[in-house]
Amino acid sequence: MSLRPPDDLAPAAEITEATASPGRTVSGIQKKLLVVKDGNGFRPAASQGLAPYIAKFNSERINTLVPNEALSLRWTAAVLGANEVTKFELAHVSVVEETALIVSRFDRGARGEKLRLEDCAQILCKPRGQDYAGKYDAAYEDIASIIKRYSARPPIDLLRFYRRLLVFALVGNCDAHLKNFSLLETPAGLRLSPAYDVLNTAIYDGFDQTLALTIGGRKVNLDAADGALFRLFGLEIGLPKRAVDQTFSDLKRQVRKAAPIITPPAAEGPDGFVTRFAEIVANTCLRILGE
Repeated sequence: MSLRPPDDLAPAAEITEATASPGRTVSGIQKKLLVVKDGNGFRPAASQGLAPYIAKFNSERINTLVPNEALSLRWTAAVLGANEVTKFELAHVSVVEETALIVSRFDRGARGEKLRLEDCAQILCKPRGQDYAGKYDAAYEDIASIIKRYSARPPIDLLRFYRRLLVFALVGNCDAHLKNFSLLETPAGLRLSPAYDVLNTAIYDGFDQTLALTIGGRKVNLDAADGALFRLFGLEIGLPKRAVDQTFSDLKRQVRKAAPIITPPAAEGPDGFVTRFAEIVANTCLRILGE
């Protein structure tokens, strides 16, 4: 395993569109750009100097990536807590002349200094290649093992990871792979970073609907992921039964509170984006939480 400050944390300064594994990932086709605040909006960052934000745009293939991630992040923050999710907003980016999802970079300090950050694909030394295929070559149990070995607060971060994985399933995020879980430098040592790249991928036809990594030794389709699967997973990674039970109770309560966030607009039809989003969340919550 490797656990050293990486040299390639920053995205390219120009708009880039990552290569996607066909049929596997949705977020991998999203265009991204480093930006800085400019009045009420944002503008592309210069090649040198601070770049504390990342702008994420719709893809030419999918024009709902930005509203999808914004809604997914809002709902996830409401269920898990605002501090558990990266800070974000929707804003206009000049020059590009598009509205983007603006994400604050938590791998930068108050003075712009780079903070130590490694995702779980880096820690496990998975092959990178052009399509980053190694990020799917692991189990969620491997992430739990990384947290127990390297986190400065293993019991706390293990429970945070467990709650996060459950919520990713509830929101229909099938693409939670190794690069979507990271350890971040803090004054206390390495800790599980805030959640990021949260997207309801189940809403898109033609993309893989199995969870990105194996769980319990097998690949699991989102439609087959239920409460029993996640309860057993929690026990097998070392969480006490009372912590697993409390997690389910807490999430049930928070899901009810978060319901207004994904309530479809009155004028939206049955095939509208928010309507379909809400249906997916309702089905997964019923199957996994019994709610």
